[in-house]
Amino acid sequence: MTRSLVSVCAVVLCCVTAAAQLSYDRTVELRQCVYPSLLPQYREGIVEQISTYDPAGSNDDGFSGQHSYLRREGGGYVIADIKGPAVINRFWTATQAPGDTLVFYFDGENEPRIRLGYEDLFTGFVEPFVAPLCREAAGGSVCYLPIPFRESCKIVFYGQRLRFHQIQYRLLKDLDVRTFEPELSSGERALVDSLAQLWETPGPAGRAAAATRSDRVRERSFTLRPGRHKTIFRTRRGGRISAIEIDAGDGLEGLYKDILIRARWDGDSLWAINAPAADFFGYAFGRSDMGSALLGRDGTINYCYLPAPFDRRAVLSLDYKRRDGVSQKSVNIKVRVRYSRVKRNPSAEGRLYSCWRRVRPADGEYHSFLRHKGRGHYVGTILQAQGLTAEDTRFFEGDDSTFVDGSPRIHGTGSEDYFGGGWYGSPGRWDRPINTPLYGCLGYSQPMSRTGGYRFMVADKMSFREEIFCGIEHGPEGCRYPVDYTSVAFYYGDSPAETQSDPEVVSLREVFVPRKHKFIASKMHFVASPSITLQEMGGGGFLCTCEGSGSVGFTIGGLPPGPCRIFAEVQPVEDGMEISLQKDGLQLGDWKSSRGTYSRTAMLLPMGEADLSDGETSFSLCLQNGKRLFIKGFYVER
Repeated sequence: MTRSLVSVCAVVLCCVTAAAQLSYDRTVELRQCVYPSLLPQYREGIVEQISTYDPAGSNDDGFSGQHSYLRREGGGYVIADIKGPAVINRFWTATQAPGDTLVFYFDGENEPRIRLGYEDLFTGFVEPFVAPLCREAAGGSVCYLPIPFRESCKIVFYGQRLRFHQIQYRLLKDLDVRTFEPELSSGERALVDSLAQLWETPGPAGRAAAATRSDRVRERSFTLRPGRHKTIFRTRRGGRISAIEIDAGDGLEGLYKDILIRARWDGDSLWAINAPAADFFGYAFGRSDMGSALLGRDGTINYCYLPAPFDRRAVLSLDYKRRDGVSQKSVNIKVRVRYSRVKRNPSAEGRLYSCWRRVRPADGEYHSFLRHKGRGHYVGTILQAQGLTAEDTRFFEGDDSTFVDGSPRIHGTGSEDYFGGGWYGSPGRWDRPINTPLYGCLGYSQPMSRTGGYRFMVADKMSFREEIFCGIEHGPEGCRYPVDYTSVAFYYGDSPAETQSDPEVVSLREVFVPRKHKFIASKMHFVASPSITLQEMGGGGFLCTCEGSGSVGFTIGGLPPGPCRIFAEVQPVEDGMEISLQKDGLQLGDWKSSRGTYSRTAMLLPMGEADLSDGETSFSLCLQNGKRLFIKGFYVER
């Protein structure tokens, strides 16, 4: 009798335990955001995305609104209709829609549980869509508040400005899901408060406060000389690294990225990390502009807080490669590595890997961030994008695309959209370095034809069981824009990437500096003399109307200093003017005529040679003998 009773109790206990394991609410997702230590853990569930991309392959990724909804319903537009159980982890938009409304219906209910202004989903001020999970930055708006549901979620838009969005979700098979509630529980509120404290202080100061008593610390100080190698951490016992901090002063800045960071775990035959340290820590085009919650630079300290568990042994090193014909300075370095003896659970966790790639993708081919076979999950991308022609940065119109286990799961709407931003090159949007905890802009320069971005994925990490491809187009259609991409992909898995570029190749460690630059008139600031009237025209140009003679002042900046040749791009017109260029009151060349039969094809007029200073250089464009000048911009050749 006693034995039977024990057996019954054991069965009941097992059933209760199984039921508890299957229960799910949004605290599961919030904990992913608050505790980076959970990043290595494998997750089940297919990740997919609804977006406004143009399925025909053209560039109408929300501009017209044609691909921005599934169907019309009751005076609104259904933009998502997802069958559960599932959770929405990321909702992005670059649409400015004041006065428009979003309505969320769950589990077939007739009454919505969410009704709010479209923009209120992202401001961070409207409960429960609060900061730091919801924010606007770099021209885009992102909501990371988890929205779980048991059976279904239908999102309906009411208004006039339906354009761009991405809605990423994960299917939750065999889980007892608690559907979204409008109010945060006390436990959820505590997690959001903890997250705010963590994200408000990125870098070493914030991480020191989050360190645990079980953490061990190894510190080293040394001078790293060209051609030398230094091991900064080594162990022959299982464990996990929670923080890498490297104070290298300004030693990682500049055009030459000759200091490599390398790591190897357990019995891997390939490097787990093998990249120029500058690229790994988010430097872009020779300078540091990244300060995320997980990776970046704070002051002179480069930090990585992506946890790295291992089974038996680990080694981290810095390798300073020699470069012939260049004077390389020695670098004073201080290293701190935090780790514990808690080794990896191979059945439940992946190892940390990165995939560094420096590629000029061929016409018609995607740039691949990662192409990998095996089990794991994708957690981050850093990208530097350098155009190879003196044009605008339209290569950044390219969409991202992710295939998981052979099936297309995610297709984006533009490169800066993938990185959480929007409207590259527009003032006040994607036009300068901008940091948020999980995504940001690594700078933007139209004259240098370059930009970049970063994005890290915590609750929205993308799981794969057999293989993954994650890549991006270069250009709005067909991958036709010539571009030089440098990317670092981060993932957890069971094996290192085999498609990495080789940082031993000297040319791949050098920042490309273009020699020809285009300045578009509509993006320049002109100061005209009283006799001249300026009118902005289509196509990025200005029409200068003049009675007699006059001048227009402007500056050229953001380029390396030194000698250059300057060309004016003008549209020929029959009553065009003669123009010349002055610097410091001196005429740089002969007068040139802009007269001619009107044509859509612009003329390039050589205006002379000048020395550019470090910063802004002032010029005056002088006009005489005519009535009109249609100026499209200037080309500078160094």
